[in-house]
Order: sequence, then structure tokens, then C-alpha cells
Amino acid sequence: MTSPDGITWTERTSASGSTWWTSVASIGPQVVAVSDTNGAPYVGMYSPDAISWTQSTLPATNNWRCVRNNLSTYVAVSDSGVGNRVMTSTDGINWASQVSAADNAWKEVVWGPGVI
Repeated sequence: MTSPDGITWTERTSASGSTWWTSVASIGPQVVAVSDTNGAPYVGMYSPDAISWTQSTLPATNNWRCVRNNLSTYVAVSDSGVGNRVMTSTDGINWASQVSAADNAWKEVVWGPGVI
């Protein structure tokens, strides 16, 4: 859904039907969303305007819980998978799997100046 004022909302069609979208983030006009196992397949989606969405393929079939950005890179974390619970993208379309520090149940990622 989108809203120009936080009061009036318009329903939008997602890029992947009934997928359970868990998190959304944006860099400039590009908006991305990630999903988890409650809605197969394990996909992402992106939009230049938060109205028209296009599906993107994620590098691992994990439960993607959170996506954030640091003004130039999207970072997503997962609570499932082995050694691949982090992924990154500079455009929100093409994602690369990263080696996670540990196979913990990652739920959030936070950005601060100079740190992801």
C-alpha cells in the first residue's frame, strides 16, 4: 500500500502474489522488499515508485527478515541458512550472498555513520 499523507492509503499489487513481505527499504526513489518462507518462493521485489513492482531473485532461499540501506548499499539479514545469512545489493535488483559471521537468527540490521 502507498499513502501520500499516512492517512489515505491505496492498495498496490505486489510482484509475487501472496508472498509474505517482511521488510522494505529505499535508496532515493528505488524501493526494495524481501520475503520469508511463509510465502514461496523466496523472492525480493523492487520499484522505482512504490507503485509498480518487479520481482527479483535472491541468492539464497532463506527467511529474509530485514533489509536496510546505508545510502549506497542495501543489506538484508536472515534467520535461516548456513553461512549465507547476509546479502547485499547496490541497486536493489541484483543481490550477492555474503558469508555471515555466525548462523544466528538475525532479525534486524541497523546502519550508523561508517557502520552497517
